[in-house]
Amino acid sequence: MYSAYTSSSKPSQPNSPNPGNGDQNWSEWMKRADEFDERMISVWKDDSEGVLVFTALFSTISTAAIIESYKRLSPDSGDQTTGLLADLSQQVSGSENGTQVPPFPIPPFSPSFFFVGCNIMWLLSLGLSISSAMIATLLKQYARRYMTVSRMSDKPEDRAKVRSFLLFGVRRYYMHVAVEVPPAFLHASVGLFALGLLLFFYPISKAVFYFLVILEGIFFSAYVLLTVVPWFDGTCPFSTPISTVGWYYWHFLMAFVSILLCFVESFKDHWKRFKGGYDRGIVDEALATPMVIDLEKPHKE
Repeated sequence: MYSAYTSSSKPSQPNSPNPGNGDQNWSEWMKRADEFDERMISVWKDDSEGVLVFTALFSTISTAAIIESYKRLSPDSGDQTTGLLADLSQQVSGSENGTQVPPFPIPPFSPSFFFVGCNIMWLLSLGLSISSAMIATLLKQYARRYMTVSRMSDKPEDRAKVRSFLLFGVRRYYMHVAVEVPPAFLHASVGLFALGLLLFFYPISKAVFYFLVILEGIFFSAYVLLTVVPWFDGTCPFSTPISTVGWYYWHFLMAFVSILLCFVESFKDHWKRFKGGYDRGIVDEALATPMVIDLEKPHKE
């Protein structure tokens, strides 16, 4: 299962010590390794906790909206009562006049396309938000397990081997991509909820609908820019969770298309970027770009 792994495999951060120097060097190496792991795990936990807090608030809003919207998928009891009373009134009037009045026809109920679509969007939104919370919880559990297992051994050299073994799995199974999935799901959930708002208000109020179209259009345009610009400009400080996930899908798709079209060099380039990762691509771009490094102290405002 781990044929690519050997006990001599070394993580890239930090560099492994010379085993011949004794436990003291291993202890020093593990100290630096623990600092690296704690920073990595801290990022995972912070992202997961942020997702869990936002999911709790957003799921409450989504649930309240669904409770209100699903009522429009069934006949209104008030309308049915009004129809029955009108039918009864006609029957009474007809009996007084000695005429037979046919029963008042009650048309079959069919929910509006917009309300059906609205409920679908909001249910999908709720499902994605709950899924993001579940994945975030699993990531927190794995982070705790990673730190616990990597520190079970007392000997520094054994701890180093266990830590390298676990870190190999982190990289092999693309944990750096997995940690981006919960925020991406959450952002997609918000987008579906916004789309559901448009479908909900279209048959109710055109004024509110057009107001939401303008408002959501502005936010959507800004979001797309923040998502796509970092793909082409590594110096852009802004990004979204979709930026990372979309970047991987983009290079995987382009690598697949390149191999179909027999563009070997293009395939190698896109596959290298895909394997290296989003952040590594920014580092490579920075190292390949000639620039003057400003060593001056930042100016105080």
